[in-house]
Amino acid sequence: MKGKLYLAGGGSANQTLEADIKIFQNVTNILYIPFAWDMDLTYESCREWFEEMILLHNISNYTLMKNPNQNIDLNGFDMIYIGGGNTFKLLKELKESGFGNKIIDYLNNGGRVYGGSAGAIIFGQTILPCTIGSCSDENLVGLKDLTGFNLIDSDIHCHYDENTDFELVKNYSIENKRKVIAIAEENVVEIVNGKVKRILGTSNVKIFE
Repeated sequence: MKGKLYLAGGGSANQTLEADIKIFQNVTNILYIPFAWDMDLTYESCREWFEEMILLHNISNYTLMKNPNQNIDLNGFDMIYIGGGNTFKLLKELKESGFGNKIIDYLNNGGRVYGGSAGAIIFGQTILPCTIGSCSDENLVGLKDLTGFNLIDSDIHCHYDENTDFELVKNYSIENKRKVIAIAEENVVEIVNGKVKRILGTSNVKIFE
């Protein structure tokens, strides 16, 4: 994987501002993928949120992708941004359309991908950590294959709160014999070649083995 993968804990634009200032340097054109969102399938509420977020970084040029079967040339973008919501819905749409493989090809060719919450969890070995914690998801779309895109040698837990989630994630790791990277809402983890290169933000990232 020649590119850079950013895994964000799912915080607000202000929570990840310190990390994002470094990540969005030299980014001028973004493809925004909101497929995880299931409360507004027009994705207009997502558009409003995204525009406010990127304006904090003086970015205005973006494309909102509304259909995973759209024919889009990814090479025209500096970054792909995958937003949060229901992890099962997101993974199902990306797998069934084949667009997930296009994202991986984009990364392999040196692209940058930023995933927040659900958009981060899908890149782990499985998406099972999305079923634990205060921001847990339901499998409302009937997804049967819960393996992720496996771009890092662990599962990923987002919205991590040391006070409420430590025992939950520890028990998950032990019971399932799985390594887990737990990312707080203020943090973004940079992955290069399947390994953690650096941790950005103001809080803690825990690794459970």
